[in-house]
Amino acid sequence: MLGAHDHQRLRLVVDVVGAGNSHGAGDRRQEYVSFCVDNYLDNVQILDPRPRREMPHILSAANVGVSLFRKDPLWSIVLNNKLFDYLGSGLPVLYGGTGDSAALLQAAGGGIIVPPEDPEAVCRAILYLRDNPTVAREMGRAGQAYVRKHYEWGTIFPTYLCVLEAAVDSAKNRNQR
Repeated sequence: MLGAHDHQRLRLVVDVVGAGNSHGAGDRRQEYVSFCVDNYLDNVQILDPRPRREMPHILSAANVGVSLFRKDPLWSIVLNNKLFDYLGSGLPVLYGGTGDSAALLQAAGGGIIVPPEDPEAVCRAILYLRDNPTVAREMGRAGQAYVRKHYEWGTIFPTYLCVLEAAVDSAKNRNQR
């Protein structure tokens, strides 16, 4: 775990899972705030809900994007939107989870994957990224390049358009029979 001297050197900004187009409105937000107050964690800032358009500015002050999930098969089939925000901003990502999001992060080379619900692995990864800033920057650059190449609208829109046109053509053909 992080020792007292370690947590004081790290400034953490927590973006709790949001609702709609805002970030920071997670249903456990108050629990996290209370935990930080009760444990004198004055180096942790939990954001109030923010519109998505503000996230690039907020993320520009971060050193790492952290996204942690519980052990649940549901989360293995989800592509986490936060990963795209973090990778697109050039941040290295610490991801606690499995499945599609972990596979995306691994393919991107954009961060570190730890098992879900493993706080000691999370601490080791945070300290590794803190102690290896050159590696962290390289992960951030690799992840950003990967997302730009494979997921920007200019790249994926033509594919979406082809899929939609094929679906329309298929529907027309079924209706003509």
